[in-house]
Amino acid sequence: MSEELLTQQQLAEELQVSLRTLERWRQQGTGPAFIQVGRSPRYRRSDINTWLDQQRRTGGKEGGGQRP
Repeated sequence: MSEELLTQQQLAEELQVSLRTLERWRQQGTGPAFIQVGRSPRYRRSDINTWLDQQRRTGGKEGGGQRP
């Protein structure tokens, strides 16, 4: 496997969110796709980038903008 896998700690630091937020996103199915490796979630760089693109909003108030 050649694609980079990030730990939840690495992703939390990169997105500047808490580990608890990532856990909540996994439970709700709203965060980036993940792979379960044993008992530890791992995140593919490509899945993170896809998810980030889907979160993009434009214009209006924060959280109320339109998707492009």
